Amino acid sequence: MDAKIRLWLLVALMSISAYPYTDCCSCIHYHAQMAFCDSDVAVRARFLGATVTDKYSEFTGKYSVITYEIETLQVLKGGDTIKNLSFIYTSTAYYCGYHIGQQDYNKDYLITGPMRNGRVEVIRCSYIVAWSTLTEAQIEGVERAYSCHCRICFQWDCYGESRNYCILDGTNPWDIHPDAEEIGTELYDQMCEHNVNGECTWQPVYA
Repeated sequence: MDAKIRLWLLVALMSISAYPYTDCCSCIHYHAQMAFCDSDVAVRARFLGATVTDKYSEFTGKYSVITYEIETLQVLKGGDTIKNLSFIYTSTAYYCGYHIGQQDYNKDYLITGPMRNGRVEVIRCSYIVAWSTLTEAQIEGVERAYSCHCRICFQWDCYGESRNYCILDGTNPWDIHPDAEEIGTELYDQMCEHNVNGECTWQPVYA
């Protein structure tokens, strides 16, 4: 890929990450290990309810804030500081905010996201997945197996020594949500980890 195009894609992705209230029409395809390592917080939790306020912020821009009340069942990443995490926040913006229907309350979810200004803020593209849809390997990964010594990237996003990352195969990483049912077995049943030679390679979660 042309270097200028690669640079443009990287800048665009960084812009979405830096300003999450922009129109997030497209989401890159996440591996659970990617989401786990790139997030400050990962919990198993249930949505209990939602309230909407008109308090605008840098996070939501001109849109109102949705405050989701959650019950944290298991802290997977984040330590004791979030063991009683009770709320996560998003925007009412249709294209960017994370929205869940009442029919999905009181169901277990894997919720990952950044911690900003002392609170967890999520967007449409955040890796929030019904726990029941995770494979056994993904559950083992987020609970015990995933380390963050290696990086997972797409072909156009890989740089530096190839021994330090694994490439996630797939012809179109955009517009694919975590519940999608394609891309190779590495997506659901493998993790990126150092081998005996110190190189990052795809390996089974279960040895």
